[in-house]
Amino acid sequence: MADTLASVEFDTPFIVRPGGTIEPAPAVYAPSVYHDDETDVTVDGPDWRPLRGYTGQYGYSGAVMHPSEYLGGRLAADILAEPGVYVVVAVEVMPDDDDDSPEPAGWAVLRYEPRKAGLGVGHVWTATSCPAYATLYPPDCTCGRPTPRGHWSACTADCNSSHCRTL
Repeated sequence: MADTLASVEFDTPFIVRPGGTIEPAPAVYAPSVYHDDETDVTVDGPDWRPLRGYTGQYGYSGAVMHPSEYLGGRLAADILAEPGVYVVVAVEVMPDDDDDSPEPAGWAVLRYEPRKAGLGVGHVWTATSCPAYATLYPPDCTCGRPTPRGHWSACTADCNSSHCRTL
């Protein structure tokens, strides 16, 4: 499993397809991510959600992985089991002085989850309402039905729409 993700590079979004195959995600850009004392991390870009709870750091279960940790184990298994668009990014600490450069804090994995505000459960994404994402991973641009893990479900028979997409 870890070998499958061994080719993943920092700041290069990738698509995980059903079955765990990986390919580049064109037209999706990696955001900057900064450590934040109040919210753990600040993601400088819409629609990206940090994966949390995978670090082995004692007393911490946030999004920031220690530099000595690797993209493997349960983190890799969960990424490969949940198709979608992901990116591995460096997490930086912004300096107090504007003249200094940010310092590295570790790294994190983000999942791309584009949403339009106010559409709610039951909305069916179309090529118009989800143009960029429809070509990357079509099942994520479908019925707005949340799953137990917080992701949106793939199209189901009760969608009743010709706009529902499958691979």
